[in-house]
Amino acid sequence: MGKKLKNHFSNLENPLVSIIITTYNREEYIEQAITSVLSSTYINFELIISDDCSTDQSIFIINKYLNTDSRIKLYNNEINIGDYPNRNKAVSYTKGKYLKFVDSDDFVYPDTIRIMVDAMERHPSAAFAISSRTENVEKYFTSYEAYHYHFYKRGLLDYGPTAAIIRRNFFLQVGGFKELQNISDMDLWFRLAAKFSIVELPKNLVYWRIHANQQIKIAPEKYTEYYCRILSENLLSDACPLTKDESYKIIREKRHQNTLSIIRYFLSTYNLKKSLFLWKVNNHKMSELFQWN
Repeated sequence: MGKKLKNHFSNLENPLVSIIITTYNREEYIEQAITSVLSSTYINFELIISDDCSTDQSIFIINKYLNTDSRIKLYNNEINIGDYPNRNKAVSYTKGKYLKFVDSDDFVYPDTIRIMVDAMERHPSAAFAISSRTENVEKYFTSYEAYHYHFYKRGLLDYGPTAAIIRRNFFLQVGGFKELQNISDMDLWFRLAAKFSIVELPKNLVYWRIHANQQIKIAPEKYTEYYCRILSENLLSDACPLTKDESYKIIREKRHQNTLSIIRYFLSTYNLKKSLFLWKVNNHKMSELFQWN
């Protein structure tokens, strides 16, 4: 497409924001993710794209944009390493003060990045800011307030990476993402919120696409298993800002909620084998959480 164009409006050596798109076989959606970033009203960013050995037309589509904007850099993994290891690897290429993941099947709106950056600049102690599912105001939370609000009022830490912006040095300090498939993001939010303050942003800042190939739909049993695990590791951790009595109450309620979800799953699918597996995981894993009490 000709000589690569230089972007005169951003600091290419020291971008404030590193936007990261990790991808694997997303030919249907990757172009919309890229163009949404390039249409941002905020411009001081680099766009890191890390492809995890796609076998479809994803790379062809990405290559169309490489020579149009000098902020874009493409990295190709030599072997397929999986979603969250790929995210951690992509971070190693970044220079920005802030990390902004945009999943390759999602997209952001023109003002999304600007709103997120402005919020983080107003709250220099915050580890990350995350868009709300329901509220339309900006709120600041201490560690205790974030945990309490999430578990006792409504979900605060259960939105995916596209909805968040993260302070890079805090991300590195806690070790980045663990490999927990489709729940690694929530685990990271718990670990960051246990140590640092966070900011809730207004709703509808991102478009989170729902489709049949999402991991949460492909392997719901893994979601249950890993969700039990992160409750154990985070609610019973010494770093947890809640009291043990509060943690115990949450665990008891979550075990009951999981049981009802498994029953609903069986009634909607009549998949007895998978339902029994989920029941076993829920009761075994959750019962482990009561040993300390």
